[in-house]
Amino acid sequence: MELHMELLTIQEFAKLTKLSDDTIRRAIKAGRIHGFRVGAGKRAGYRIPKTEIMRISKVAFEDTLSEYKRIAEQDNK
Repeated sequence: MELHMELLTIQEFAKLTKLSDDTIRRAIKAGRIHGFRVGAGKRAGYRIPKTEIMRISKVAFEDTLSEYKRIAEQDNK
């Protein structure tokens, strides 16, 4: 069985998500975006599975929905 995962550079991921390269780097280092280093030294870079776009979109949606629910509960009190 062949497994194929499309990988994106930080620049490609940033362009698709409309976030800055620095934001993506910080999110990877903080563990909020799953990525991995390739290469070594100054030439090393990160690769991020394209599926991370859907995962972080889902997390952002769920966070927003939770916030709306919290606000609605406060309004109903």
